[in-house]
Amino acid sequence: MDNYISDDNSDVSTLHSEADLIRSNEADSINDAYAEKIAVEEALAAEDSKELEETEDGAEDVYPDCVSVINYHNITHDDMLNGDGLRVVLWVAGCDHHCKGCQNPCTWDPNGGIPLSEKDESEFWEWLGKSWTQGATFSGGDPLHPANRGYIGYMIEKIKKEFPGKDIWLYTGYTLKKTEDGFVFADANGKTFSYPYLKDIDVLVDGMFEEETRKADIAAQKTVHWRGSSNQNLIDVKKTLLRGEIVTKKCDEDTAYCCGRQGGGCGA
Repeated sequence: MDNYISDDNSDVSTLHSEADLIRSNEADSINDAYAEKIAVEEALAAEDSKELEETEDGAEDVYPDCVSVINYHNITHDDMLNGDGLRVVLWVAGCDHHCKGCQNPCTWDPNGGIPLSEKDESEFWEWLGKSWTQGATFSGGDPLHPANRGYIGYMIEKIKKEFPGKDIWLYTGYTLKKTEDGFVFADANGKTFSYPYLKDIDVLVDGMFEEETRKADIAAQKTVHWRGSSNQNLIDVKKTLLRGEIVTKKCDEDTAYCCGRQGGGCGA
């Protein structure tokens, strides 16, 4: 009996030793795998950091006002009031025009609203990708406010690359003007700036909203398509750049979708 017990203990001891060895090997494997995972993550992080620096440097070379984050107030979809067809609209924060009678004065502060997070932006791309969505509209606020120009430019480029069948409308209180050096945007004081992403915009609604002009439009029962007041221009950008002169977009009077805006604002 003693020998039997002794042999059994020996077997148990051997099994424990083998189990300890297996656990030790498994632990080594886990540690090795974890170390490899950490190494890969650190390498990827370093690469992402490098790409980010290169992107930021490149963006700064293309357009100095580019920022990594902009603020916005809303993203609307299946929108029929801000361009042809059904659209997804990004309402950005920031506007220096401060038009009298603006329907969206809460959007004037560039620090108002909330930061456009990656999740929020993915909502915009998701709705733009819907088969029934004709295109994207940038409004606000003013998409061409200095705080917004770079990031809106990035979004415009992305649409043209990844959603080539979608059109782009942009509302701004700046006025598009022809100069010897090409087309530039001008504010109410005559200060101008060029915008390298203009070529990728399909329809531009420019100019400040004028409350008195709006009242006159209503009194004269004048239909103002897609704009707040008739002084604002509905510009066909492609034809404008091709001809070298401002070419306005023609609206079909019988097209139900081509309606006048209900309120005032250069980006509202």
